[in-house]
Amino acid sequence: MYNIFLLIFGRLKIEISGSQMERFLNCAAKKKIPIMDLRYKNKTVTGNISPKYFLRLKDARRGIDVRIRILKKSGMIFKIKPHRERVGFIVGFLLFLTILKFLSLFVWGIEIRGNKTVKSADLAEICASLGIKNGRLQSSLDPKTLADKILLAEDRLTWASVNIEGCFVTVNVNEAESTEEYGQKPPSNLIAGESGTITKIDAVSGETQVSIGDNVAKGDILVSGVIEVKDSRTFVNSSGQVFAEVQKTFTEKQKISCETFTAAEKKTKKAITFLWFKIPLYLGRENSPYKIKTTTKDLLFFGKKMPISMSKAEFTIYEKKRVKYSEDALKKILESRIDKKIADEIKGEYEVVSFDIKTEDNEMIASKTVKTVEDIAQETIIRIE
Repeated sequence: MYNIFLLIFGRLKIEISGSQMERFLNCAAKKKIPIMDLRYKNKTVTGNISPKYFLRLKDARRGIDVRIRILKKSGMIFKIKPHRERVGFIVGFLLFLTILKFLSLFVWGIEIRGNKTVKSADLAEICASLGIKNGRLQSSLDPKTLADKILLAEDRLTWASVNIEGCFVTVNVNEAESTEEYGQKPPSNLIAGESGTITKIDAVSGETQVSIGDNVAKGDILVSGVIEVKDSRTFVNSSGQVFAEVQKTFTEKQKISCETFTAAEKKTKKAITFLWFKIPLYLGRENSPYKIKTTTKDLLFFGKKMPISMSKAEFTIYEKKRVKYSEDALKKILESRIDKKIADEIKGEYEVVSFDIKTEDNEMIASKTVKTVEDIAQETIIRIE
């Protein structure tokens, strides 16, 4: 900060010579006139002094045999002086420095380092909820407390630190390593998550309670964690896979005649965000229903995020229409929805058992039953009362 002061208001490099230099320096010190970077060479002393203190040297040298000579003038004030008639330039320059100093009190950007599996977007959301965001006053941030709160908010982290570097906040994190737990696991059973017919058993631990070809109901014990040994019991953590042929029914329904929203047009709108100010580059607002997809691009300066970003919002405008579906069209729509549900839930092969359509009042209901083979084993902890 002191160097910035000298850069703006300037300094003079002076040379002091004469037979009473030591007496003069002592007198200047008593009068609290700071002369910095003193150097003695060739029977002269050189040093740096602020212009506002230079005129006071006249009183300090009164009655003392010394000579003072200015060797060099440095600082913006001496560069501006020849242009003192350009008042607008000087005022604008000082106003710029004032605004720059004011803005430097706030956070311009946040950088997250050290994360690998935890998404930066998730950590940025946590930071924002804790007040670590663009436009926040730096003096209101307590780095140590914020680091502790980040650890409490995200249990996948083992260490965090928050550092304020200039106008930017850096959040450094370490993630918990994924290691096997060697401690004893609680005793458990494997139960059927679905009803079906057993096709394959691959039990790693525990006592198998079913055989291939058995029909089981949802909730039946497949592998028990209670093992009978003579007159005693041993409790273990059951693990493994039990495959069964199961049937699943998926249902969808839709009004035959209804009001619906259809995409009418698309619009793109842009805005500039500076710290906490958002400046829209468009006029008006959307009154119709819409969906919005926003992308933001930060302005970089020598690899550093600046407190300026450009956001682009893509609006899909919808309009309300009265629609009446034909039977064939509605059947295809419902079947398409069911097929999507099946694809999301069943990852392997499956066989369609039945596809039923029925109409009730103003509504069509479609149901599709499929047959597939999947691991139905679900672990449940044994509770001993």
